[in-house]
Amino acid sequence: MPFFFFLLFLLIILPYGLLFSLEDKFSPALKLALLNEQKLTYLSSKQLRLMVITRNLKHISGNTERIIKLSSEEYLLIGEYTLQDIKTFKTLENVIYIALPMKYSPLLDKVALYTRLTDLMQDTNLSEYKGRGVIIGIADSGIDYTHPAFRGRILEIHDLTTGEVCYKEEIEKGNCNQRDTDGHGTHVAGIAAGDHEVYRGIAPEAELIVVKIGNEEFREDKIIEALDILAKRIKAYGKPGVINLSLGTPLGPHDGTDPISRFIESIVNTYKIPVVVAAGNWGNEPIHDKLNLFQENTSSFDVIGSWAYVDIWIMGTDSVELTINSPCQAVSIREGDTKLIDLGNCGTLAVSFSGRNPLNGDKNVFIKIDNVNENFRNGWSVSFTPIDVKDGEVHLWGENVAFASPDYSYTISSLASSSSVISVGSFTSKVNVNINPYSILGSISNFSSIGPSRRCSYGCKENLKPDIVAPGELVCSAYPLNIKPLIDLCFYEGFNWMQGTSMSAPAVTGAVALLLQVEHTLTPSEVKEILINNAYKDSFTTQKPNNVYGHGKLDIYKSVSSLLEEREGFSDRNTTERETLNVSSGGGGCTSQGQVSIIYLITFALFLKVIRFLYRFLF
Repeated sequence: MPFFFFLLFLLIILPYGLLFSLEDKFSPALKLALLNEQKLTYLSSKQLRLMVITRNLKHISGNTERIIKLSSEEYLLIGEYTLQDIKTFKTLENVIYIALPMKYSPLLDKVALYTRLTDLMQDTNLSEYKGRGVIIGIADSGIDYTHPAFRGRILEIHDLTTGEVCYKEEIEKGNCNQRDTDGHGTHVAGIAAGDHEVYRGIAPEAELIVVKIGNEEFREDKIIEALDILAKRIKAYGKPGVINLSLGTPLGPHDGTDPISRFIESIVNTYKIPVVVAAGNWGNEPIHDKLNLFQENTSSFDVIGSWAYVDIWIMGTDSVELTINSPCQAVSIREGDTKLIDLGNCGTLAVSFSGRNPLNGDKNVFIKIDNVNENFRNGWSVSFTPIDVKDGEVHLWGENVAFASPDYSYTISSLASSSSVISVGSFTSKVNVNINPYSILGSISNFSSIGPSRRCSYGCKENLKPDIVAPGELVCSAYPLNIKPLIDLCFYEGFNWMQGTSMSAPAVTGAVALLLQVEHTLTPSEVKEILINNAYKDSFTTQKPNNVYGHGKLDIYKSVSSLLEEREGFSDRNTTERETLNVSSGGGGCTSQGQVSIIYLITFALFLKVIRFLYRFLF
């Protein structure tokens, strides 16, 4: 009988333990998935979709669908892999990190006025700058290519949900099956590059390449695939380009070291293409908590709905044990543990505590709570027992949770935390008594996520985030012609309002297209520098850069004119120290991008004439 148990240990328990012997190669979410597989069947032939970072391609097995070069020494692999493949990966020294793709969500008129696009349109020296000769890449829910706002300017559509690729000739003949059934992608594209007499986008002569990733939810590996396509196709046309990503997740390390952030950094550095990312819509939500273990050791939260995720990041120098306290029972977990526990009325608890992550040097705990009874969703907590604490900083981010003592800093999307991207927050440029009655014109949108990024053990610093802010509330833009708005505030067929940092990001993307029209050879860092150096400050932003407004509000006129001044000696005659424009919203719906009251227009026009007359007379 003892020999039988010893044999059972060798055949089943030992191989399973060996699978996790190199803890830091596996993301906690992957270990939870592997634990589920173990409970279903040992050495199952079922394949898991994974992202693998490796130093070279030697001895790589499995169904690898895409190989992306991150640097001269690292590759990112995306594909379907069996448990046997994963066991092989753990023995390979060249394999650095293996992770399950995370899921991202979309982050969803006065825009022209509040970004000074109207000034550019009215200036005869600058009105020609509309993005001509520049390609804007959109990775989103697709596009309504039949919409007249984009007529003749969509070069390609790649539908990752079906595998279909449509080129310009097919698109213009209507022979493309891709559809935007969500509307988010069409709206984003309209803000960046739509052409309409009332709801003009920022760069209405720019061309578009669109990749449809999904509809309401987007997997991380598909986003990476979309970005890879956009970068390579923009490069193939030999034109300058910019990529917009109006997607995000509250989970992740928030330090720019996750696989997708590393890939975006490679796009910026290798292809010299700027990438603009929405900051996130969690600025007023209790999704984050921060602890100093020298002062406190417990974070309390409620579960919102039947499920929740909690993503915990601990500095790599610190050793701790955790206790997850549910209303039903307490569960202890140590570094290296992966557990799946039935909590009865409190649902199912899956938790994994990884050792030092090879990408940032920190420790990660991932918690998944599922099938929680309605009466047992309040009163959860995570307690930390210090073993050897040298730093003490702990961050917790949650999805479908509400922390009892939230820290609203660090709510910036993990995707927008990278220093290589231009991350964009939202401020209010329009108020409607039925939609956003408590918003204040010119103030930061209550949903706009706040920085900074998180520091890490391998040298990541707390970077100021977002980089800049742009209008993101009640923005009217192109919308699929076959989808009727539930509340029509835009009053033109094929246009609808949305709000979120999803809407702020494409305003900046369009501005980048204008800069690239002026100077094709601008590098991403030069583009970013121009935008933040020319952002305007007012009584809301204050004069000092901060983690709410970044470096200030997008100023398209000053950005373009300053670049021209540097390149051609053009002088911005209208640039003054700006205060917030005091424009009445009238409590109505979406209006023309430049439309304000008649009194304001007359006053503003007279003011410009006086300023120009005085300038010419005096100088």
